[in-house]
Amino acid sequence: MSNTIQYFARTLHGLEKLSWEDLAAHLASGPPSYSHRTFQFSSAAAPSDFLELRGIEDIFVLAGKITGLTHERSSLKTIEDQVRLLPFTAALQICKSVRSFAPRERFSVTASFVGSRNYNRWELAEAVAKGLERKQSWEYVDTRSTPFPPHDIHVRLVIEEDYALVGLRLGTTPLHKRPYKQVHTEASLNPVLAYHLVRLANLHAGETLLDPMCGAGTIPIEAACCEPEAIVLGLDLNPEAIQATQENAALAGTAIAAQVGDATNTQLETGSINAIVSDLPWGGQTELKGGSLNDLTAEFSRLLSPDGRLIILTEHPEDVQNALELRNFRVQIPYTISLHGKHPRVLLSKKP
Repeated sequence: MSNTIQYFARTLHGLEKLSWEDLAAHLASGPPSYSHRTFQFSSAAAPSDFLELRGIEDIFVLAGKITGLTHERSSLKTIEDQVRLLPFTAALQICKSVRSFAPRERFSVTASFVGSRNYNRWELAEAVAKGLERKQSWEYVDTRSTPFPPHDIHVRLVIEEDYALVGLRLGTTPLHKRPYKQVHTEASLNPVLAYHLVRLANLHAGETLLDPMCGAGTIPIEAACCEPEAIVLGLDLNPEAIQATQENAALAGTAIAAQVGDATNTQLETGSINAIVSDLPWGGQTELKGGSLNDLTAEFSRLLSPDGRLIILTEHPEDVQNALELRNFRVQIPYTISLHGKHPRVLLSKKP
């Protein structure tokens, strides 16, 4: 398919720039239009290529825009009236070019907005459904009732100030729902975020990456998927986490050396690690067992090779930064992520 297609993609708040840079490097063309968690763009790449991307949460074929929206409930009628005029048939044909559909065409609607409005997301979804039922022969599936019947058409509406983007999900499921993530542990990391943490480590073939608190293995698995020729290690004090990592890695088809180990005393060779990438559980979703933060940063310093990279996600960046600077690390904190109602920061550093 050679024609340029309009899309919009969703990502975690705080990753918009990284997600766009990753997507543009692979497939996109033309400057994007940014907003909260969303960017709109065009591309002449094959639609199926977008289903291989790891750096976005989801992608939609743009059907069009609805304009003239306000915070008032009258906007629900505006949406109902305008949505039926959008060219969904063309968008659906693009989706059908990359995946199969059941003969009975059913659709669901997901809607979102930022800020306060005099309507909720379910009312938005119902307005879209009413409009589409007036135009299309599709059968609406209300996902509030469970179990709901299977359906292939996923309509997405995102309100941005006084307009809304409306599109159809290109794939069968959101891209952040990795098929390998079947076994979970407490505080399991979002795969899209894990992917970008690995990207920031700039991992190369033949190098060794360590996640010393790997949980269910999301960071190591994303690393192995990004650079199959790298050596990827995962440690965790919890044997159940190591079992989860091994099972998920097998589903992903990746080779990861995962074993029970203490992040503050890894028993690994000094200077043997080119990149440490980890989600530190300080004061957040789980408790760190073992030594202190100073013990941890001392072990990081011992393990890293000359110019080794350190990528840390933490809710307490000042504490981690202070501990690292005591060991002469220079720390940058360029990204703040919105995740599960929390706002962890990404710390970047290199072995001094």
